Amino acid sequence: MLKKDHILWGVIPGLLLPILLLETWHSYSFPKYTTYDFWVYIETVKLMAPALSLTLLANLGAFFLFLQFKKYRATTGVLLATFFWGAVIVWAKFWGF
Repeated sequence: MLKKDHILWGVIPGLLLPILLLETWHSYSFPKYTTYDFWVYIETVKLMAPALSLTLLANLGAFFLFLQFKKYRATTGVLLATFFWGAVIVWAKFWGF
Protein backbone atom coordinates (compact mmCIF):
# COMPACT_ATOMS: atom_id res chain seq x y z
CA MET A 1 0.00 0.00 0.00
CA LEU A 2 1.43 3.36 -1.02
CA LYS A 3 1.54 6.25 1.37
CA LYS A 4 -0.40 9.31 0.25
CA ASP A 5 2.86 11.24 -0.08
CA HIS A 6 4.74 9.05 -2.53
CA ILE A 7 6.50 9.86 -5.80
CA LEU A 8 4.04 7.70 -7.78
CA TRP A 9 1.14 9.86 -6.57
CA GLY A 10 2.80 12.67 -8.52
CA VAL A 11 4.20 10.76 -11.50
CA ILE A 12 0.87 9.23 -12.51
CA PRO A 13 -1.09 12.51 -12.72
CA GLY A 14 1.98 14.20 -14.19
CA LEU A 15 2.02 11.73 -17.06
CA LEU A 16 -1.74 11.54 -17.60
CA LEU A 17 -2.88 15.16 -17.23
CA PRO A 18 -1.17 16.46 -20.41
CA ILE A 19 -2.67 13.62 -22.46
CA LEU A 20 -6.13 14.24 -21.00
CA LEU A 21 -5.84 17.97 -21.71
CA LEU A 22 -4.77 17.29 -25.28
CA GLU A 23 -7.68 14.89 -25.77
CA THR A 24 -10.07 17.47 -24.31
CA TRP A 25 -8.78 20.01 -26.81
CA HIS A 26 -9.29 17.42 -29.54
CA SER A 27 -12.88 16.70 -28.57
CA TYR A 28 -13.89 20.36 -28.37
CA SER A 29 -11.93 21.86 -31.25
CA PHE A 30 -11.86 18.98 -33.74
CA PRO A 31 -14.91 16.81 -33.04
CA LYS A 32 -15.05 15.43 -36.59
CA TYR A 33 -11.54 13.96 -36.39
CA THR A 34 -10.86 10.58 -34.88
CA THR A 35 -8.13 10.48 -32.29
CA TYR A 36 -5.67 9.00 -34.77
CA ASP A 37 -6.53 11.60 -37.43
CA PHE A 38 -6.11 14.36 -34.87
CA TRP A 39 -2.63 13.14 -33.88
CA VAL A 40 -1.65 12.85 -37.55
CA TYR A 41 -2.99 16.35 -38.21
CA ILE A 42 -1.09 18.06 -35.40
CA GLU A 43 2.07 16.23 -36.43
CA THR A 44 1.59 17.20 -40.09
CA VAL A 45 1.13 20.91 -39.38
CA LYS A 46 4.01 20.83 -36.85
CA LEU A 47 1.84 21.55 -33.82
CA MET A 48 2.92 18.59 -31.72
CA ALA A 49 5.64 20.37 -29.72
CA PRO A 50 3.61 23.56 -29.07
CA ALA A 51 0.49 21.59 -28.15
CA LEU A 52 2.38 19.39 -25.71
CA SER A 53 4.09 22.45 -24.26
CA LEU A 54 0.75 24.06 -23.50
CA THR A 55 -0.61 20.91 -21.90
CA LEU A 56 2.19 21.02 -19.35
CA LEU A 57 0.27 23.83 -17.66
CA ALA A 58 -1.87 21.07 -16.18
CA ASN A 59 1.25 19.76 -14.46
CA LEU A 60 1.86 23.22 -13.06
CA GLY A 61 -1.57 23.11 -11.46
CA ALA A 62 -0.96 19.63 -10.05
CA PHE A 63 2.43 20.71 -8.73
CA PHE A 64 1.01 23.65 -6.82
CA LEU A 65 -1.92 21.58 -5.57
CA PHE A 66 0.40 19.00 -4.07
CA LEU A 67 2.60 21.77 -2.72
CA GLN A 68 -0.41 23.41 -1.03
CA PHE A 69 -1.20 20.14 0.78
CA LYS A 70 2.47 19.64 1.73
CA LYS A 71 2.87 16.45 -0.30
CA TYR A 72 6.49 17.10 -1.17
CA ARG A 73 7.30 13.66 -2.57
CA ALA A 74 4.29 13.88 -4.87
CA THR A 75 5.53 17.26 -6.12
CA THR A 76 8.81 15.53 -6.94
CA GLY A 77 6.86 13.00 -8.98
CA VAL A 78 5.07 15.73 -10.92
CA LEU A 79 8.41 17.38 -11.58
CA LEU A 80 9.90 14.09 -12.85
CA ALA A 81 6.93 13.59 -15.17
CA THR A 82 7.31 17.16 -16.43
CA PHE A 83 10.98 16.47 -17.23
CA PHE A 84 9.88 13.37 -19.15
CA TRP A 85 7.37 15.43 -21.16
CA GLY A 86 10.07 18.04 -21.72
CA ALA A 87 12.25 15.38 -23.34
CA VAL A 88 9.31 14.28 -25.50
CA ILE A 89 8.74 17.90 -26.56
CA VAL A 90 12.39 18.36 -27.50
CA TRP A 91 12.23 15.13 -29.49
CA ALA A 92 9.05 16.27 -31.26
CA LYS A 93 10.50 19.69 -31.99
CA PHE A 94 13.74 18.60 -33.55
CA TRP A 95 13.23 15.06 -34.84
CA GLY A 96 9.46 14.54 -35.03
CA PHE A 97 7.63 11.32 -34.32
